[in-house]
Amino acid sequence: MLGSMEPAQMRSYLGTMARMGKASAGAEFPPAADWIEAMATYLETGGSLEIASNPPRPIDEELIDSYEDDPEPEEIVEIFGLTVTHTK
Repeated sequence: MLGSMEPAQMRSYLGTMARMGKASAGAEFPPAADWIEAMATYLETGGSLEIASNPPRPIDEELIDSYEDDPEPEEIVEIFGLTVTHTK
């Protein structure tokens, strides 16, 4: 099936497939829905997709030891300073 698709059709298909997990991912961790949408739009329309990590402080032994329990997903995003940006 994929081998017979035209490029535009393939891009649309890939974007649709990427979005299939968007609702459940967004329910678990709301920023994930935006990240999935950015990736899906990139697959469909091109441009650039930047996935970056810019931690606000060094990720070192002191930081790791400061957490008594495993960090929640929101905390992990903050710790690593994660961003996903699509630019057309």
